Amino acid sequence: MSAPILSSTLAFRPRQADAWLDLEPSSPMRLTGHWTELLWDLACLDPLWVETRLSGIRLRQRMQLQAIHIDEGIGLARGESFGLHVLLNTWHALVQRPESVERRFQDLAIEARDRSELLSLSVDAQAHPFALQTLLRAYRIEEGRVMPLSRPGVRQSGLSAHMHTLARWREQGRQDVEIADLAECCGWLNLTPARLRAQGRARLAASELIPCFLETVANQSLMTRVMMGTAGAVQRFDGCLHTYRKCVDGWVELSGEGACLRLDPESIDSAWVVERLGPDGRRHQLRLYDESGRALLLMEDLAPAGGAPSPIWRLLVNALF
Repeated sequence: MSAPILSSTLAFRPRQADAWLDLEPSSPMRLTGHWTELLWDLACLDPLWVETRLSGIRLRQRMQLQAIHIDEGIGLARGESFGLHVLLNTWHALVQRPESVERRFQDLAIEARDRSELLSLSVDAQAHPFALQTLLRAYRIEEGRVMPLSRPGVRQSGLSAHMHTLARWREQGRQDVEIADLAECCGWLNLTPARLRAQGRARLAASELIPCFLETVANQSLMTRVMMGTAGAVQRFDGCLHTYRKCVDGWVELSGEGACLRLDPESIDSAWVVERLGPDGRRHQLRLYDESGRALLLMEDLAPAGGAPSPIWRLLVNALF
């Protein structure tokens, strides 16, 4: 997908046109462009840092969005070590993060209607932010929150429509993760032990052992796949999180090349291990949930193509019981 950067369609409507939108005088400005145009412009930039955060967990990684594919309100970008699903019908406004003001517009947040953060984007600290600054000034985001329009004639896709689109992508070979996993990561589905057991053998693990488990995973430099997300974006990292650090605020941090995962162990209410039968043998996936049953993190061993699951991973998972 390609389009000229800073699309000419991103012109502003006169403020008096806001009346039909039932907006207050202090409401965000409206753009005549759409979220698709924003993604086209972002795809023209150098790799960006993408972050999703929930209460108790944050995942941040470097991505290149040039190959993003958009269909029926869902966008999908994939690379060798990352995957990003975005649900455009949940996106409501663009805003500059308050803490980024002194960093010259390097951080851009995408919010839901309730102003919860769905996704944030920033340039690398060592890269020159000129391109992103230019884009943000074209959107006039320094003046406040702005809201791109929904495409005319396109209905707001519901859960069933999204599931149908993801199933079609899987048949076409675009989808390489379980649809049910995506549904939990974006909050469509909450923890249901019966549904987990329908996918394979599911066992309740000792959640208090998770920090020790993650530290050992880092120390052993195991290749893993981690997934987490918000209501508007789900990201996946495939690689090695080889550095473990316990932070002064009680959180734990795992980092590797181009990715950083931060987790508050106190936010974990339950931990489950799901054993699935795959083409290369049995796979063991660790799933963490908060007290409401919301999925915080999905993590599994990442075996090489045609290779067997790591015996170290299996040993660590068994130690959780």
